[in-house]
Amino acid sequence: MPWAGATAQFDIPVFLKFGGIDCEFLWMSRRIRDRRDKVSLAEFDQFVGESIGRYGQFLDRLIAPLGRANLRVCSVFPSVMRDDCWVDGYLDAHRGSPENNNALAEALKRVDVPDLRTRTELRRRYNRSLRALCREKDLKFIDDFNPLLGADGILDSRYLGAHGGRDFHLDIATSEAVLTKIIQSSITPPSNSADTGIT
Repeated sequence: MPWAGATAQFDIPVFLKFGGIDCEFLWMSRRIRDRRDKVSLAEFDQFVGESIGRYGQFLDRLIAPLGRANLRVCSVFPSVMRDDCWVDGYLDAHRGSPENNNALAEALKRVDVPDLRTRTELRRRYNRSLRALCREKDLKFIDDFNPLLGADGILDSRYLGAHGGRDFHLDIATSEAVLTKIIQSSITPPSNSADTGIT
């Protein structure tokens, strides 16, 4: 990976964020393909193991040029999309031919779509495996999942911004400050705080 070698000369932290698309889209696509209509935590955990394994191989290729000390692996964010918007959002993200669009829409009528709370819990499970991977490889894990949760255990509504949960992404304007603080803490952890989200 040429970019890794080029980045290494600057001796700066490199932040990696992956897995959110796997949790929200890829797992659902696999379920539709394999006609697994019911949500199964055991099946999801197996999927996570495969996903984390592939990312682990990717990280192995980065350790040599960048060094363990400069690598930061971030958690996946909490799920964002409202339940009443999720199916339309998924369809919009997978637009193809009219025939494929119709087939996908029909498949989504058949398949159980986890609600927001369940999708948040699935991402929490993914993060546990991601954290374990970082321990195994002696890499820094950055928790930018829990700091974004509200008292009800799902994404704090302040980070939805104007879209109000009609998008898969956090609102940049409202989440920038907390995420910047997490990033800065991972570079120079504050001496007066034991809870920086970094392990």
